[in-house]
Amino acid sequence: MRKPSMLWIAVAALLVGLLSGAYGTGQTDKQGEALLQAAKNIELVKGDLKAAIEQYKKILARPGVSRSVAATALLEMGQCHEKLGQAEARSAYEQLVRQYADQTGQAQAARARLAALAGSPSRTVGTDMTIRRIWSDRFADDSGAISPDGRYLSLVDVDPGTPRIDLTIREIVSGQKRRLTSKEYVLGSIWSPDGGRIAYFDWMGEPQLRIIGRDGSGAVALAMGEPLDWSPDGRVILAIDYRNYTGSS
Repeated sequence: MRKPSMLWIAVAALLVGLLSGAYGTGQTDKQGEALLQAAKNIELVKGDLKAAIEQYKKILARPGVSRSVAATALLEMGQCHEKLGQAEARSAYEQLVRQYADQTGQAQAARARLAALAGSPSRTVGTDMTIRRIWSDRFADDSGAISPDGRYLSLVDVDPGTPRIDLTIREIVSGQKRRLTSKEYVLGSIWSPDGGRIAYFDWMGEPQLRIIGRDGSGAVALAMGEPLDWSPDGRVILAIDYRNYTGSS
């Protein structure tokens, strides 16, 4: 009876090993997601792209990191490289498409960036162009604009029960939203050419054209008017002045 006993002991040891391994993977995934959020804060809030890239590299090097977290880290790292004008952006996108094609949202975004970087005139409509729904609930808003890098949508976020409609940005891939203003009544917004600032029209109190950084910093009131467009160098904003508007055609 010693051999069966030893067999059961071996099986039990194997099961314990498998369970502990699965638990460890779950823990690593949670840690990876936390590190991913921290890296995104470094990128978006602090604006330190080089430090963010190093954090994304550490996430990718972690044993057992989930495929979703790894794909997102590669996408974010590629976009950081792209903003810095570095050729490593292409390598990050290509690695994402090659190794994480099952992560549909991130892979599609990477393919789109690769196509944009290639800028090939030989591409044909119907081969690479796709239509994808990114937002469909009753809070969907189209009063803002897409950021130049295609990552964010500026919009207004209503605070129920109050006369407050604040400027918000929504990350297209993840759907995460972040308010940039507080206690304002925003009617429209448009991104600067470099994607670092947003011009918007605040109707709360004295109506004003304002600009604010993508991270919510550096808010400045400029003049009366609703922004329509930025000049290519980002130094001039075209706006409508409603003070002399009579309402007649």
